[in-house]
Amino acid sequence: MQAYSFLAYSLIPNLQVFSRQLEAPVGRGYFQANSSQMHPTSSARVALLIVSLGDWAKTGFLTLWSVLQHRTASLRVVVLGDEPGLRAWQLAVQELKDQFQKFEGVTFEYINFNDHPQFSMYLEKYPTQTCSFGAAGKAILARVVCHLLLPPDVDKIISIDVGDIILLDDIASLWKEFDNMQEHHVLAAPHAVQLHHVNAGVVLYYVARMRQRNFAEETLRAVNDMQRRAPDPTCLRDQSIINVLHGHREDFGYAGPSPVMILPCRWSVFPTTEWLSYWNSPEKWLDELRDKRRYPGIISIHHVEVFCPDDMDLLSAWAFLPLKSTEDESKQTRMRLYAHYHGTKQERYCSNERTQRCCRCGERASLLHIPGDMKNWQAMRALLQAYMPPWKEAPDDPLLNPSSKVWSGGETRIQQIISDTGQQALLVAKAMGLEAVFESCATLNSQGSEDGYLEYAAVQLRKLELPVRIDVETTATGDAFVLLGVGSHSGVELAINEGRSSGCCLRWVRSAAASEDGPAWTQRQDIYCTPYRLLGRNEGSESWASFSMALDLDGLINITFAGGDMEFGMFLPSPFMHILFQHNLTVSVAGYHTPARWLVCAEP
Repeated sequence: MQAYSFLAYSLIPNLQVFSRQLEAPVGRGYFQANSSQMHPTSSARVALLIVSLGDWAKTGFLTLWSVLQHRTASLRVVVLGDEPGLRAWQLAVQELKDQFQKFEGVTFEYINFNDHPQFSMYLEKYPTQTCSFGAAGKAILARVVCHLLLPPDVDKIISIDVGDIILLDDIASLWKEFDNMQEHHVLAAPHAVQLHHVNAGVVLYYVARMRQRNFAEETLRAVNDMQRRAPDPTCLRDQSIINVLHGHREDFGYAGPSPVMILPCRWSVFPTTEWLSYWNSPEKWLDELRDKRRYPGIISIHHVEVFCPDDMDLLSAWAFLPLKSTEDESKQTRMRLYAHYHGTKQERYCSNERTQRCCRCGERASLLHIPGDMKNWQAMRALLQAYMPPWKEAPDDPLLNPSSKVWSGGETRIQQIISDTGQQALLVAKAMGLEAVFESCATLNSQGSEDGYLEYAAVQLRKLELPVRIDVETTATGDAFVLLGVGSHSGVELAINEGRSSGCCLRWVRSAAASEDGPAWTQRQDIYCTPYRLLGRNEGSESWASFSMALDLDGLINITFAGGDMEFGMFLPSPFMHILFQHNLTVSVAGYHTPARWLVCAEP
């Protein structure tokens, strides 16, 4: 089965039109707060950092408007921007002055990042020889070094994107996440599992700690290291820097644990339905259908849940999958197995980096993030418009011109997502015992053979040529055999934990093709044997053994066992290599006595 036979990643959610009873009230400025919420009662004062550039203020204000609906704490809003953006935000606040009840306990402060001396000094150190910031780049970068720009009495602050985020909970609850940080944490942000990275749409910055550890220098080191490894014409900004400091510490030799704490799932829910791999953009739909679809997790404009597909949702995703006439029912069977496997799960979007690894199906979102071209769906625009303040002069179609065109991060990120999705599909096929073929790997099952007779199963890999490396994982932790050679009858055989000796042997086997159906080999010649016993590692209730064999053009063969604690190598005799050069190479696997599952990958 090809990798695409598993669920491919979809960038745009499946959305259905709001049902009548769930539509926003007519007009803008819907306000849900009850009387106690409209008057701050908490003793805490929440500091909020937002960016305002150009004429985006009125659109961006919808995020703050959603914050005001649920807050129980007073707010100190720090607006970071250029001169036009700051002026636009001040005018927006002035226009809403008659909504004084909403702004009780709210103060605004304004910082022009272009005129800030410490930020200017920071930019002088920033390596811009091979990159440019773009229109909003410097302002977004300023967030990750906000300790350089903020007043000295600000010890903590929440940075939040405006215009595509809706708060559905009290921001004081998000503020309490500071209490869950450990001493080494400098910031907290959500893990966007769908995109395989930390997302900077909402970030809790522990400003006092940033000052103490000279965090600006850490960000500069991260920028320099990443630009040397993978130059990018767009200068690294807050999100990229955070991901380097969090996810590439070992790559660049950074000491100590990550400074990033991952926020609970509910504080950044993306309305994605990635199982709908074919319908991955609104442009693929007829207009009348596109305007009547919504994310299934939208219960109302103030209640959104993490939606998990059931069996029917997953099977429906394959309704238009063409099946070739040469295919039997095995592909449909695998689809049913896969749909049942994922459709019965009660959790989704799992990340090892969160305290609670997975999002719970039906879990209520405290923050909904609708980035980039997700706004092209009519239902998403309707939801965002429901939180638009009651402007006297409303902005013209503000959500049709998002600052980020593709929420996934562009073509490079899309390719990474496709690659990561293929890897995830491979792991699922391995766990479920499916027989599947991917670009350079395959999963398969082998039946137990009787002593003295190995029933090899050929691995369906792409054309193999020397040099080649074969990586193997198998549940056959004893009497496991891999044959690299001609067909399933001749070549270099590696025997793992063979027989009573529990050792490993490398041998040359030679036989006529017809002997594949016979009880014995014409020739078996040991090349090297070792008493080393390969131990499996536990994966759930199973034990998997891992090893690799690599053969180059000169005949040097290397065998490496999992963990790298044992390896050996030698040159194969010329006659052996001559046979391998004269035929197409294949990989076959077998085991004695008991059935086994295999994952086999090949690379040059």
